[in-house]
Amino acid sequence: MMHTITYPQRKWTWMLVSFAFLLGGFILFILANKALNIVAYSILIVVMGSLTIITLHDWRVGLLLFFIWITFEDLPRKFAGNNMLIFIGKDVLVTILYISFFLHSMKSRIERFYPPFWIPLAIMLWYSVLQVFNPFSPSILYGVVGIRIYFFYIPLMFLGYALITSEMDLRRFLQIQAIVALIVTLLGIIQAIVGLDFLNPAQTPDSLKLLYLMRKTPISKVIIPRTTSVFVSNGRFAWYLFIMFILMLGGSAYYYYSALKSRRSILLYVTLGVVFAAIITNGARNVLLFSVGTLFVFVSFMLRYMEEGAEKRFLRFAQRLTLGIGSVLLLITSLFPDQVSAYWNFYTETLLPGNPTSQLARRSLQDPFNNFLAAFTFPHWYVGEGIGTTSLGVKYVVSFFQVSRLERWVESGFGTLIVEMGPLGLLLWLAWTLSLLYHGWKVCRRLAGTALFPLAFTLWWFMFVLLFPKMWLGMQAYQNYINNAYLWLLVGVLFRLPSIIEQESGGLGAR
Repeated sequence: MMHTITYPQRKWTWMLVSFAFLLGGFILFILANKALNIVAYSILIVVMGSLTIITLHDWRVGLLLFFIWITFEDLPRKFAGNNMLIFIGKDVLVTILYISFFLHSMKSRIERFYPPFWIPLAIMLWYSVLQVFNPFSPSILYGVVGIRIYFFYIPLMFLGYALITSEMDLRRFLQIQAIVALIVTLLGIIQAIVGLDFLNPAQTPDSLKLLYLMRKTPISKVIIPRTTSVFVSNGRFAWYLFIMFILMLGGSAYYYYSALKSRRSILLYVTLGVVFAAIITNGARNVLLFSVGTLFVFVSFMLRYMEEGAEKRFLRFAQRLTLGIGSVLLLITSLFPDQVSAYWNFYTETLLPGNPTSQLARRSLQDPFNNFLAAFTFPHWYVGEGIGTTSLGVKYVVSFFQVSRLERWVESGFGTLIVEMGPLGLLLWLAWTLSLLYHGWKVCRRLAGTALFPLAFTLWWFMFVLLFPKMWLGMQAYQNYINNAYLWLLVGVLFRLPSIIEQESGGLGAR
């Protein structure tokens, strides 16, 4: 196996300094934007230029800064009236990141990743390229946008694989994610308490109307805010929370089973509790259900696949987990009982099966099934209307290029694939996703009984939830750039984990 080198400590320190610079630049942009646009955009140009130089110099730092960028990108964008120059900034950054990685891989010994599921993925990609030229598509521009939304972040799995070269790299990756998540989630909780005016501009265009989305409980008639934190929509924030919940859950278990009893392990426990509190005060019911379900599934698989006789050890970890989550929930409930009670009423009145106002069965089964069948009612369902024609980027294609818009939309991810690419597109999609999950599960089985199994399983579980249960409910979660970018990054991290075990010669086994 190719020798790998642990990433130096000073590089991670430099990454944190760069993060502070990036966040400070965003804050300055917001402040300057209220007074003088020229100054605001000059600040943004300086930030973008600096990130470009950093990324070209060191792709590893650039990779982590890219994920920080896409996390906070919406914050200046919503104060700039949804300016699309900021929105496309991430595509510029990730392109520079790909170039930097390629140049460095040509000069240094970076171990390459050969995905075991590459054949079905490649077939799906080529079929999607053909769909760009679908004769029923109103414009080839839809296809270009569709390819970008579906596949532009695939190379991140190669960078994710190369990023984690040792156990220390993995720990620092988790710690950086925890720090960023702690900032974002605390802002979301504050917003749920003080109101949506916090972190949102007083005046917003129609394209940002989701910033002030409210919900009323059907029985108690209580109004609850759908929090967005630094993002422009409640849904994007909710699914960011789910990703961080997954990472912190698996990461804290990995720390525990590796006997890493440092202050940094406390960071993951605290972040996990704060993230779960933010999920409760977010108002997104599907993310709450997936998060609670994840806890039950996680416990079941941990007991099944950890080493024999580890039940008592797992119970001690479960106590820590309960203490971390319970302490944060108890704290916010004690300090802000009215706000937490309002969210609790919303969930119980709309989710409990025995409740006459419950929407659980309709939203999770009936609506997605009916929308899937509706995909076969459109005129060209047998070959599709072309990739991208019903995707998230449709409104930008219509507004920028003044092309016609197809009135095709179904609230089902699998139905969307039929509308855009026909039944063959759906079959090819199922082929590569099932192949990814199959080979990903083989990685988990290889790590069974080691300290890395909890993290590997939670990464695999995130992929499963995004590609199947969430796809059943709609395509938006996969097409959202936060989820998509993290999906491909974590694919690379998952397939990298076995080499860490080999590198450490069993040093990470459960003890």
